Amino acid sequence: MGPVSPRLRNTAVLAAGLFLLLAGLRNRDFWAYLLTEPGVYGWDCAIRAAGSLLPSSTCAGLLLFASWGLGRSLLRLFAGAGPQDEGPAALALGTGALSISVFLLGTAGLYDRTVFGALLIPALACAGWESFRMSRAPWTAVEKGPSPSFRWLLCGLLLFLAWHAAIMASAPPTEWDSLAYHLALPKLYLSAGRILEIPWLLHSHWPHALEVLYGLPLSLGLDTVPALLHAALCAALVLAVFRAGKQELDAESAWLGAALLAAQPVLTGLAGTPHSDGGFALFHFLGTLALWSWRGSGARSTLALAGLLAGFAVSAKLLGLLPLAVLAVWTALVDKGRGGWSRGLRSAGLYLALAAAPLAPWLMKTWLGAGNPVWPFFSAVFGGHWGAAALAGPYSLVNRWSFPEDLGLLGRYGPFVLLGPLAALYAMARALGQRLPPFLSFLLLPLPFYLLATIRHHEVWRFCLPFLPGLTLSAGWLAAQLLKRDVMVRSAAVVLLAIAVAPALTLNQNNELFAILGPRSQTRPEASPRELYLDRSLDHHRFFRAVNRTLPPSSKVLLFREIRGYYLDVPYMWGDPVNQGLLLYAPLQDDLQLLDRLRALGVTHVLLNRGRYPPSERYYTLRLLELMERMLRDRARPLLRDGPLELHQLDRTVPGHSPAGRRRRPPPSMSRSSIPVSPPSPRHDARRCRRYHALLSSILVPITEHRGVVNKFIGDTVNIAARIESTTKTLDSTILLSSEVHRKMSPDLRARLPLEQCADVRLKGKDHPLTLYKLG
Repeated sequence: MGPVSPRLRNTAVLAAGLFLLLAGLRNRDFWAYLLTEPGVYGWDCAIRAAGSLLPSSTCAGLLLFASWGLGRSLLRLFAGAGPQDEGPAALALGTGALSISVFLLGTAGLYDRTVFGALLIPALACAGWESFRMSRAPWTAVEKGPSPSFRWLLCGLLLFLAWHAAIMASAPPTEWDSLAYHLALPKLYLSAGRILEIPWLLHSHWPHALEVLYGLPLSLGLDTVPALLHAALCAALVLAVFRAGKQELDAESAWLGAALLAAQPVLTGLAGTPHSDGGFALFHFLGTLALWSWRGSGARSTLALAGLLAGFAVSAKLLGLLPLAVLAVWTALVDKGRGGWSRGLRSAGLYLALAAAPLAPWLMKTWLGAGNPVWPFFSAVFGGHWGAAALAGPYSLVNRWSFPEDLGLLGRYGPFVLLGPLAALYAMARALGQRLPPFLSFLLLPLPFYLLATIRHHEVWRFCLPFLPGLTLSAGWLAAQLLKRDVMVRSAAVVLLAIAVAPALTLNQNNELFAILGPRSQTRPEASPRELYLDRSLDHHRFFRAVNRTLPPSSKVLLFREIRGYYLDVPYMWGDPVNQGLLLYAPLQDDLQLLDRLRALGVTHVLLNRGRYPPSERYYTLRLLELMERMLRDRARPLLRDGPLELHQLDRTVPGHSPAGRRRRPPPSMSRSSIPVSPPSPRHDARRCRRYHALLSSILVPITEHRGVVNKFIGDTVNIAARIESTTKTLDSTILLSSEVHRKMSPDLRARLPLEQCADVRLKGKDHPLTLYKLG
């Protein structure tokens, strides 16, 4: 290796300076706390942080190294091994091969850490052998070409985005879908010791290539490793975009396309989470690159590699079937021009056959277990267990945005940050006579057909992640052409590029740095940084921890208005009305039938989160909520409550024979701010009513506006909670709320509560105001 050129050294210095500036300014609160507060950091904090980071980073590094080595060895079967095979293609192919191996062993009942270790040994051996071969091979100089003058700026931005993904991935997982199924699925598989159908979890019926790999670190108790693996796949995607742009376009387009991709909110938001979308995008993009290469060479091995990568894409997310079908037709049409329809159909058949190789085991597993390979869809053709026919329609409906009230959902994940500048760049380039190169048009070929199936989904932009490389490379190429024009055009292009990357400059990692580096909290110095971070980031974590301490292993919890079960260590199932078909609510006529059905499913407790999923005609309907409320009120006993979260134990008595006059004790409060409220019992004796009447008269100033009995009472400042049902007829139904609590309610909650202010009252001897409201 020769000496480092001054230009490269200057670029590195400027890029490092920009990175340090962004990392310092965007996290100044953390650095200020660490440097100015005395005694918040010591050797014990550093040792604890190292003890947490070292095992996770080592495990992630070994998995990535094994995947790369296995993939590089497999690439010899397709196109030989050259410098271009050392990076993203090898990592993607090895990850897919390792995933399908784990899946096949898991379906055979071999899903534990011992099997994982035995499987990794040959993969690590391949990686070691490939590393040895590379060290013995003659050094090949990297081809140098003209680099853009703004390379240092993009390098600094990419460094900051890589730092962001690494920090977010190293923090304990908190993202919604990750806790609902991306991590919950492998945890459930580990508890069962095998990969199987889970009737109450819709996502268990679909292919999840990356999630089965996540079981390996989870079996070791390292739940940050899956996010690190996903971040590495996203980084490989950015690298693949850069290399493809440099090979097919030019250096400026490659740098701009890679930076634009890395800066998109959808990627910065997902890269540091244990999702599957990054792998889906990487498999699809590399598969399309292989197809483009086959178009020029006609090599069957390259076409087979493209099909295999497309199959890995579908096994990561079933939506990959749509671009797979479009590209299969394109393959047939391309080869038709070389040798007629017979050759074109054979090529398309080879492409589809290789794609089916990793996908078919997933579909067969679901077909045998759930009675439908794409459960619950196409139930008219395949049928299906667990109410597939009844669930397909509501599931599709609830995930669609409605016009015009849900039109804002189209802006989720920031699509217009890219699409707006891209449209403006395209219009300017077209006005100057520029057209997109065929390579970029090919990358975007399946997108219109893909949008026909996904445009109504509220997660449409996340689903479009596989096509972001084509969009960002197009924007980069258009901007590169405009930057060669006069000063006005260049200035406009720079402004549009700045708009496209601006969201990346607003990222910060303050909270995650507290969890990773672990400085002492001044409010809770004894608390673990991990637990403190989770308690502050998740509304349910503290409550789930209490549930884990309270319930025996023989319990089974129904999650109602809550699906994030990853941190729950006791057996559970979803009670969601559209994401599972095991518990169908439509046939249930009353609370007794609901109780019977829950008992038949082995449910012993119900965990309710009143703060999630408001009443909806398409989801949690009023009928369903009232049915569950009646069942919990009359057929269950409250155990715990923390704010909107409640745990109830189902009655063990025979349905329909609940003892009269049974007292319902309020669940124990977990904090002074949590108000335990016992649901009203169907019967109240006169003695109990007189006691509550005396309680109210001793606390409240007499209310002259309403002479009826107050039948619902909630008081937060004196930690008193009671509900009163009068045995006499009342004139008004009223509720007493702290005005401070009412002000803190979210606007949508206040809108749903039809409350009309009637009078102000005060606690005797207190200055805290309470307000009396009348139900509208």
